[in-house]
Amino acid sequence: MKKLLLLFLLVSLFACNDNPDNPAILIEYGKECGWGVGEFISISENKVDYVRTSLGVESPDIESKSKSISNEEWTELSNLYDFDFFLTLDYESMNISFDGCDDIIRITQTDNEHGIRYDPSTEIEGLEAFQERLNELLIEMREY
Repeated sequence: MKKLLLLFLLVSLFACNDNPDNPAILIEYGKECGWGVGEFISISENKVDYVRTSLGVESPDIESKSKSISNEEWTELSNLYDFDFFLTLDYESMNISFDGCDDIIRITQTDNEHGIRYDPSTEIEGLEAFQERLNELLIEMREY
């Protein structure tokens, strides 16, 4: 749990809303594995931040990078989910405790936040295209 908190803290440090006139929307997606490896993206209206961690015994290995996204890319992504529907989802896998991995999605919209944690092979009905696009963005940022 401490590892997850550290990873989300690192991701959150990179994310901010540069336009205070718009409600803050932040989409976080990532993979956390029980052996101390994780990678996350944090997506706001104008950029994507990437953090990869490997919590080694001696010292953690952390990689981070950012890139801008266009209004079109943001609109495409934000049209792939319905926040009210997302709020109804209740997924809390704990594969990481068994040296497996979990996928994690957290969405913050204005003052409301909700997250889900699930096995990477799980396709959530009504969210499949969103899951696929988030995974594509994670891979793009890994290779960026």
